[in-house]
Amino acid sequence: MAFSFSAIEILPSLLNKTKCQTIRPLPKNGIPRTKVGSVHKLFWKQRSKYPLFCRKCGNQIHTRIHNCLFPLNETKLAFPKLLGTGTITEVFEIEMWVGNDAPLIKGYRLQDTYELARRDGFLPGDDGKYRGFYDYFMRYDLSTPKRFVVYRWEWD
Repeated sequence: MAFSFSAIEILPSLLNKTKCQTIRPLPKNGIPRTKVGSVHKLFWKQRSKYPLFCRKCGNQIHTRIHNCLFPLNETKLAFPKLLGTGTITEVFEIEMWVGNDAPLIKGYRLQDTYELARRDGFLPGDDGKYRGFYDYFMRYDLSTPKRFVVYRWEWD
């Protein structure tokens, strides 16, 4: 099994391996995709045909000079699509909906939601709020409660 990521907001936390969970919609059959103990490959843009990506913008590197004008010989500026592997340590469901223009999570206080956002790789804004986390989940229709699965892992 594998998880693939593409949101530029979480790229730094993937590269420094502080991201240790992902939140995905519950599959239609109501059964999470994996179980505790399974090992998953963690990819950046898994379906891309290109093997290297830019640390600054997250886009594929496919020419001698990248769009960010980084020379390709500087390996510190490029990373491979396979970021590593992780062993699943927790799998649990949450229910999310919109409240006051931000997602609310059933049974979670605001600080718990911030902890969920932090583990998911989002950084707090200047106001201490995790706006990127909220903006990301607003892409789902949360006008009615939706069920999601939280998958947590330890990097191998």
